[in-house]
Amino acid sequence: MQRSIGEVQVLLVEQLPVSAAQKEPVGVSATPPIATNSRVGSAAVMAEVPVPQISFVDPEAWLLQRGIKIKSLPGASGIDKSADGAALFLGDHFDVLENFFVAIKRAVHREFKEGWYAVEDHPAATIGAICKLATKLHACGFLASFKYIKRNLKYNPNQKPGIRFSPLHEKRVNRFFRGGWLERYVEQVVREVAGTSFGKDTTLPILREVQVVLPTGCDAEFDLLGGFPKDQVLWLESKTGEWRQHVPRYQELNKRFLKLPQGNAALVVAERLTETDKASLTELSGMSLLHLTDLRAHLSQKIASA
Repeated sequence: MQRSIGEVQVLLVEQLPVSAAQKEPVGVSATPPIATNSRVGSAAVMAEVPVPQISFVDPEAWLLQRGIKIKSLPGASGIDKSADGAALFLGDHFDVLENFFVAIKRAVHREFKEGWYAVEDHPAATIGAICKLATKLHACGFLASFKYIKRNLKYNPNQKPGIRFSPLHEKRVNRFFRGGWLERYVEQVVREVAGTSFGKDTTLPILREVQVVLPTGCDAEFDLLGGFPKDQVLWLESKTGEWRQHVPRYQELNKRFLKLPQGNAALVVAERLTETDKASLTELSGMSLLHLTDLRAHLSQKIASA
């Protein structure tokens, strides 16, 4: 008995393997199956997931949008790496190194050829930190010489232990001792926190010691402007000496030109203040008033809340 063409086609389809009958027609894109139990399949799927790119604000372009033109930026220097390392160690151990550093600063200010710092009442850990800082400063040439003199009861019973040091009197070195170290410390901490938050290979766009011309034609300087994600810019000023006299100027710059929220503008100081005083000064200045030991926590909180 002859079969119709339609019947033959039905029989052929019924005899085909299930996998072949279920194939997508040519020209229709199919979603590839995800292998949930296959290590190779999982890796292939993961490889196709795009890695999110973090976009940082360019602080130079950000200034130009506000009519602020850059006048000059400091050039790279051969002392940068060693100075940054000494500044980071000093800032991270400022509690125990402050008095010794003040002694060096005084010798620099008065142009002493040699200074002396007594350590008779200091615990061994503090003396160790002082000697480590002095070693760093001597290694990079900031101290022409230093020597830790121990008590010698046998040959000189009256000898008290101390550090004898000679600062190098050179313009850039003097600036480091007179406050430049804190600017360097702040930058290192900003980069460190950014690396922790966005990846260790993050190159954060930063302008440090930038001289600018305001829209009014007046000159100004910003210690540090850092570009962060989500259109955020952080402005940080650093002061080791008298800083209260600068607060009205900072207040004006922010109110008229930068227009940053309080958390994005901060004044970092070496002076110890009570929490009550910091809160009052923060409210009056419109900038977060931070002791240098508060900086890491402030930056981490700011980034986390962004």
